[in-house]
Amino acid sequence: ATEPGPGDAIGSAPADAAPQEPGPLPGPPGADPPGFEPFEPLPEGAGLARVLWKIEGPLDAAALRDGTNAAVVEVGRCLASAAPGGRLPLHLILDVSGRVVEVGGPLAEAGMREAITCAQDALRMLRFPAAPAETTLRLIVER
Repeated sequence: ATEPGPGDAIGSAPADAAPQEPGPLPGPPGADPPGFEPFEPLPEGAGLARVLWKIEGPLDAAALRDGTNAAVVEVGRCLASAAPGGRLPLHLILDVSGRVVEVGGPLAEAGMREAITCAQDALRMLRFPAAPAETTLRLIVER
C-alpha cells in the first residue's frame, strides 16, 4: 500500500522544464517560478541577483537582434545611472524556441532595485509582432 502522492509528481514536473540552457544559472535548478518576478537577491554567498520574467506575447526572430540591442542600450542607461564607478557584468539570456542569446554590459551596484525595475521596463521592448514564440528572459546581475 505504497502510493505515490499525485501532488508529488505534479510538484516535481516544472523542475525539468529548461534542459537547453548553455550552462548552469545561479541558484538551484528549477528554482525559478514562471511569469514575472520582482527583483530579489539570491541567498547570501551566491553573490548574484537574478530577475526572471516571461514575455507572453509573440516575438519576431528577425527583429530580435535590433530589439535586443535597443533594450541593452536602455538597460545600460538604467543601470549606469544607479551609481558612479563600480562596473559589474550583466547577462541577458533569452530562450527563444530553444535558442539562447547572451548579452553582456556594465552596471552599477547602488540603487539596484530601482535600476532593475527600469531595466525590466526597457526589456519589454523585446515584444515584437509576427512570430508565435513564447520567450523567457533572465536578467542576471553579478554583484
